[in-house]
Amino acid sequence: MNKRQKIMVVLCAVLLVLLTAASAVAEQELLMAADRDQAILLLREQLVARNEDFTILMPGKSMKEKEANKLYEEALEHTGNPKEGDYLRAHMIDCIPEISKTKVDKKNYVQLHYVPTYKSSAAMEQEVDAAVEAFFATYPVKEKATQYEKIEAVYDYLCDSVIYDDVRKIRPFFPDQYTLQEMNIAYTAYAALVDGAAVCEGYATAFYRLALELGIDARLVHGTAGEAHAWNLVELDGQYYYMDATWDATNYGWYDNFLQPSLWMHEPESEYLSEYAIASDAYTTPEKELFTSGDYTYSVTYGARIHAYSGQESDVVVPEKLDGIPVVSAMLYQGMPVFTGDQITSITFQEGFYHLRNTCIICPALTEVYLPSTCNWGAQEALWVIDSPNLKAIHIPESNKSVRVVEGVVYSKDGTYLIQCPAGMEMDMVTVPEGVTTVGMCAFQDCTMIRKVVLPEGLTKIVGFTFDGATALEEVNIPESCQFLDGVAFKDTAIKELNLPVGVTFVDGGLTAGAAQCQRITIPEGNPEYYTQDDNLYRIVSPEETWLLAYAMGKDDLHFTVPDGVTRIVGYAFYGSKLESVTFNEGLKEISNDSFCYSALKEVTIPASVTAVGPSAFSECPNLTTVTVLNDEAELSEGCFGWYFDWTPAPTILLRGHAGSAIETFAQTYDFPFEVIE
Repeated sequence: MNKRQKIMVVLCAVLLVLLTAASAVAEQELLMAADRDQAILLLREQLVARNEDFTILMPGKSMKEKEANKLYEEALEHTGNPKEGDYLRAHMIDCIPEISKTKVDKKNYVQLHYVPTYKSSAAMEQEVDAAVEAFFATYPVKEKATQYEKIEAVYDYLCDSVIYDDVRKIRPFFPDQYTLQEMNIAYTAYAALVDGAAVCEGYATAFYRLALELGIDARLVHGTAGEAHAWNLVELDGQYYYMDATWDATNYGWYDNFLQPSLWMHEPESEYLSEYAIASDAYTTPEKELFTSGDYTYSVTYGARIHAYSGQESDVVVPEKLDGIPVVSAMLYQGMPVFTGDQITSITFQEGFYHLRNTCIICPALTEVYLPSTCNWGAQEALWVIDSPNLKAIHIPESNKSVRVVEGVVYSKDGTYLIQCPAGMEMDMVTVPEGVTTVGMCAFQDCTMIRKVVLPEGLTKIVGFTFDGATALEEVNIPESCQFLDGVAFKDTAIKELNLPVGVTFVDGGLTAGAAQCQRITIPEGNPEYYTQDDNLYRIVSPEETWLLAYAMGKDDLHFTVPDGVTRIVGYAFYGSKLESVTFNEGLKEISNDSFCYSALKEVTIPASVTAVGPSAFSECPNLTTVTVLNDEAELSEGCFGWYFDWTPAPTILLRGHAGSAIETFAQTYDFPFEVIE
């Protein structure tokens, strides 16, 4: 190859490189900014559009990384645009530019090449846009007369229509179940408004988007509430209030976190909060306006919420609309359930219905409930909204996004959470399928016909009151994989023996409360924290603290001596026991709530070492005649002795203690007879 040929080869290579570079710039979209302010606008526009590759040219000789980060922060500032500000910030994962220098027409430019990563794609945001448009088209929220009504409508919609996505939430014990991108989606408005399942940031981002669409100023607040958490700040009548739809969505109808000056356990960390006039008191919400249409009484937020049914039908079909307003939920009002009456045998809810709240159905003859595909049922939300011992079937379409029914039992859609078994289901044995990791609160409550439940290996958690009132239940295997056993899980069952796995890491108190036939609790040696002694369960909390968790109720003993070293008797530990007397050890510090409730105790002497007696610790004990308290300064909770559930005291119980002691004050306060001891 001669010299000329070599030069031609080099020139061709250079040309190829230039053409490739030009093509790449063309693909990544080259944007020219006249100044810094325009660069911020261009950056914001590209992020809102979810552009994944673009370059911004800005006049200047150079730019440091710190300056580029400031540019990005200003692009994410709160502007009042529903798709910008906190909404955009919450959807960003990474946006660090590659910084270089270039010349255009002999002028110096900084070249910022961005390849951002987002939690939601452009296509997903188009679906969010459609969902927002559909919300306002379906529900006349924009026509609401007051700012409060608009805020309430949006908040209510999110609490009704979105369930907490405990499955996609990033947790260390599900590392391989979902990709990082799939888990990131749970933190987006897409998750809340399209999927109908989100974690806290999804709820908060969706509220921010909808509120700003209505012209109402709102912000996302980040901080902690037991763990990293996100909620909202919203403007109303010139002041700002906190609100947390995530917590209230699973609050079964009582909104404790709505329009408050502060929220329990919430510790905000967002830096901008000092700029806002946060209210000093909770907002005074107006009285609900009730409407009547046929047999139904209802109120309206975003849709119609039924509060009472007065009809006499046996097969009730809830209308799709009342006075032209979509029926979206049912909720008890002023303590009264929505559906009552011995004549009701079935209730059908139409498509578009979202949520049953509180104990809104008390129908003794009810055997069937039909829920639509739109009905949301959170994995942690037991169906205590239906109080019917004869409920045999809950019908839910396969298209429902939140739950599914397998052999009559309701599970989360992904099959990991057992939510509810109908109380009247006529089955002797229930076999829980593989893949279930959690049996939820009250899942088998009052299932009086089930004798045996078979749990799968892989199950990790049994939540509180799971089998409460399943009076025929004699056998439940607790698999080796189970790590968490919540309190009062086997209350009032016919369990005879409870065998815990050696690897269990948390057991709450009162597992055998009211289980009158349970004669033995076991756990293999090797667990560093839990052990059994004389068939009863104990927990070593620290070298100085040992708790008595559960007493085997089925034993014939009429007297029990609490072993030395026990410092606390946990709630429900002796609930319903046949013990007539108990000797407490010196060194015991606390007798917790409901510890001896419904027991057969006759006389009790509480030693001087006990500093606290919890609520209802000795309530509903029909044979109890005398209680002696030797600690003059013991903290005695209201109702710890003889309060009955109709909230009237049992003054026939004689309380004894030293003159001027806490027990004497207690006796005087609640009108108990009192005897001074030396």
